[in-house]
Amino acid sequence: ITAQDKIYDGNTSATLNTGSATFTGLILGDTLTVASATGAFVDKNVGTGKTVNVTGLTLGGADLSNYSLVSSTSTTTAAITKKTITGITGVTANAKTYDGNSTATLNTGSPGFSGKLAGDTLTLTGASGLFSDPNAANGKTVTVSGYSLGGADAGNYEYLPATFSVLANITPAPLSVRAADLTKSYDGVSFVGGNGVTFVGFVAGQGQGVLGGSVTFTGSSQGAVNAGTYVIAPGGFTSSNYALSFVNGVLTITGGSTPPPAPVVEPQKFLPPVVLVPVLAVPSVAGGGVSVPGGLNYVPASRPTGNVVAFAPGLPPAGSVPASSASAPAVTAAPLPPASTDSSVSAVGAAPAVDLTAEPAPSGPAGSRRAVDGVTRSLFGPLDVIVINGGVNLGARPVIAE
Repeated sequence: ITAQDKIYDGNTSATLNTGSATFTGLILGDTLTVASATGAFVDKNVGTGKTVNVTGLTLGGADLSNYSLVSSTSTTTAAITKKTITGITGVTANAKTYDGNSTATLNTGSPGFSGKLAGDTLTLTGASGLFSDPNAANGKTVTVSGYSLGGADAGNYEYLPATFSVLANITPAPLSVRAADLTKSYDGVSFVGGNGVTFVGFVAGQGQGVLGGSVTFTGSSQGAVNAGTYVIAPGGFTSSNYALSFVNGVLTITGGSTPPPAPVVEPQKFLPPVVLVPVLAVPSVAGGGVSVPGGLNYVPASRPTGNVVAFAPGLPPAGSVPASSASAPAVTAAPLPPASTDSSVSAVGAAPAVDLTAEPAPSGPAGSRRAVDGVTRSLFGPLDVIVINGGVNLGARPVIAE
């Protein structure tokens, strides 16, 4: 009697082949067969040459009645081979920050096995993972290999193929790019560029050469000339494996010129200045047959003089009538207001009476003393102080109609 080999199925049952059974004690020519028999492996586990116990043997055949079995049991041998696990699930790879290599960290604590029998215990041990390449990206393939099955029933299973894959991400590593500070003395030259940069965050063995682009500098430092502090802003580098952060540096220019202050606008400087002119009372004067009523005379303080001749509208300029013309007809002026008697005026001082014959003057409107020394003008009315805004001609040129 023989038993068939089988694939591990978690039990000890064995399939017997009884068609070729032989019998010790059978007389030549008689016919006996095995009518029934049951086989069972000594245990369920995989192995070769495993004992199969045969029980429940009964005889059959034409000569059955002439024989009896000494024992209803027997033994044989057979093999139990490993069952194949067709898939593994539940294994994951951790995402990681770019570190320049392809190693992956696996989570194998709760695997699932396609083909494992209910009730059996399997684990995954010794597994390692490798990303397809070290560069940062999402959804990268991680190949799991080098593992073996563990657990109480590990010997009854095998896994083909010997590798499988999962997915995970590699995120860019942080890299700080800081512009170096610079202090310089004022030299009148516009600043351009920077003072280099420093890096913090490169993985071991890497440097500026793994970055794309080249360093650039912007900020208020570009073109700075005068003393002060300015921003040096770095930039220009690119990378898919590094998350770049740019940190500003400081340019300090000492000594030399400083930026000019903002201009202060003084509106009053554009307005004409206010001029206060002292006003003197002028008494009525008479001489040479000409009567000149009194009025107010302004006399710049820079040229005080008592030898002032007044003239009034409607009257010939003082001194225009020769002293010898005693018989000249009298000229009567239109009624005019009396001279101011205000105390503030008299405090300045009244012009003394003038002898019109003492000093002749040229005839005509330009013949008055105003045309000569440019300091006198006759005014009429109760005026105390004349406020003259800029632009009025007080010089030697006579102004007749004012």
